[in-house]
Amino acid sequence: MEIKDLVEGLNSGSITIATRGGGAEGTENVAVTNVPHVIVDTLPAGSVSVSNIPHVIVDTHPAVTVSGVPHVIVDSATMPTLTVNAHALTAGAAAIGTVGVTALPALPAGSNSIGTVVLGAGAAAVGSVTVASGTVTTVGTVSNITAGNVTATPAASTAYSVESTAAVIAASIKASAGNLYEITVSNVTATACYAKLYNKASAPAAGTDTPIMTLQVLANTSQTFQFGAVGKRFSTGIAIGATALAVKTDTTVLAAGVQISSSYI
Repeated sequence: MEIKDLVEGLNSGSITIATRGGGAEGTENVAVTNVPHVIVDTLPAGSVSVSNIPHVIVDTHPAVTVSGVPHVIVDSATMPTLTVNAHALTAGAAAIGTVGVTALPALPAGSNSIGTVVLGAGAAAVGSVTVASGTVTTVGTVSNITAGNVTATPAASTAYSVESTAAVIAASIKASAGNLYEITVSNVTATACYAKLYNKASAPAAGTDTPIMTLQVLANTSQTFQFGAVGKRFSTGIAIGATALAVKTDTTVLAAGVQISSSYI
């Protein structure tokens, strides 16, 4: 009896296509449709085509074509060919539901391009993501990190210092965009000092340029102002001025001996 004779008209239960005897009967082409459960085990040669079947398990077979089957289990890593015919996904975001991958071969050493990975709404367990180089772009919001630690390691900074000599301080710390990590003002004089920060690529013009921040340090005190692990961003340049009054256009000369130091990138 031929295998195809066994499967015609079967509308319930399960059918198993398994190893046959040797000789000329070892080759068979089988088409199976409208059967609730099909198991393809081992055939020496030929092909198996299944369609409109709820559940298919494929073990080892030279060629299997699957069409319109919602559940397929491939139980052999050495099966030469498995063709799944399905309708194409529509353009745009396509909801596939849950895809479970029990095992994959290891990626080869070196650089492996994955393209774009998009996580949709809901809880998505990504595990561990390591970025060795390049740029990470965040679209939307990343929040509620409940496991592990996120550590921001600042880049190596450059130190800067200046001291007043009975004159208005007006100096350029960095002549291009940068981040200011901290600034310390040691005022050993008998009058207050007002250190003023400018988003400018050159030394500020006292009385003309407008500071973006003014730091007050009282007489005979020292104070450090810190701007966090990322620092305060200056999009054009980092410049500093210091006078004896808080007014932004002040040009009152400082007493000698005010020391200002900072670190930046």
